[in-house]
Amino acid sequence: MRIRAYFILLTAAVLVSSCGADLLKNETVLVTPVADTILFNSFESGSFQVYSKTAGGFNRLISDDNYDYWWLRISPNGKKFLCYRSTNDNFFKENDYTNAELWMFNIDGSGGKLLIAKGANNWRSQGYATWHPNGKNIIMGAEVKDATDNNNFRWHLFATDTLGGIPKKLTSRIGLFSNPEVGPNGTQIIYSAFPFGEQSGSVFNQELFVATLDTVNWLVENEIRLTTDDYWDREPALSPTGNSVVFSSATTQTNLFENVNLRKITFGADTVLTTIIGGTPSYDSPEWAEDGTYLYIQYRLSQQTPFSIARINVDGSGFQEIIRNQTADLINPRLLK
Repeated sequence: MRIRAYFILLTAAVLVSSCGADLLKNETVLVTPVADTILFNSFESGSFQVYSKTAGGFNRLISDDNYDYWWLRISPNGKKFLCYRSTNDNFFKENDYTNAELWMFNIDGSGGKLLIAKGANNWRSQGYATWHPNGKNIIMGAEVKDATDNNNFRWHLFATDTLGGIPKKLTSRIGLFSNPEVGPNGTQIIYSAFPFGEQSGSVFNQELFVATLDTVNWLVENEIRLTTDDYWDREPALSPTGNSVVFSSATTQTNLFENVNLRKITFGADTVLTTIIGGTPSYDSPEWAEDGTYLYIQYRLSQQTPFSIARINVDGSGFQEIIRNQTADLINPRLLK
């Protein structure tokens, strides 16, 4: 099966769980009170929009139901956020990479600015944008014609900026590169990719890698493979100190609606891999607290339930649902620090 088919299947899973005749009648509620300010994407209105949970309640930051807004990421200084926008007349809602545009907004949802339009730079698809700790650069993925592979379309990592500069290609080998995450020192980068020599179409051959990010020449160097398994390893989140990474692992190819574990790798003299929490539910999109003791995640009990926002301690204890809607997906929790 081709690579894109797996992305399509996962997106379809999110769409199916988001639909329902009572969608507009249900409210988003705070299940467990927390002091943190959380931004997230919600399908409550019938398209993905950006919301915040503050001490004063819920606020809708973007109100534009002609589009879906997804893949939310907050700038290091907390004054801006990135997200992708795609028209809501497509079958795909969240993770519509082919129709994605990269946008930047002020943290209150004002001042929207288009950074990279659909089809710009001769890209067929784009996604996975995340901030570099310097607050000026953005690291992301894009699907481009690869001259080293007979001009077949391949996903690579790129560096760009918030001023519309020309993106710089960071990777060279064939690897289905996605989900980049940059460490607090600005030179440590973690991402999902195929191992060396792997060219199949299955995302279950994606492993986690750590490498050096050369910010002078803008290149990824010194790759080290972190995982070796039959899982789809994705969505890495580096700890505030950079000494560990939490990520999601889809453990079965026959059911992408469920069975997504949350795992952690701790760096040191020995690299230690542990499972924080597993089983049938889905645990996705981890976001570290500033003090490194707990995580926010998007959580789904089963394929019959939508995603909600949950919190869990890094040692796997203290799991709690925080924000829930009975019929609408709540995804991409991001903590305003």
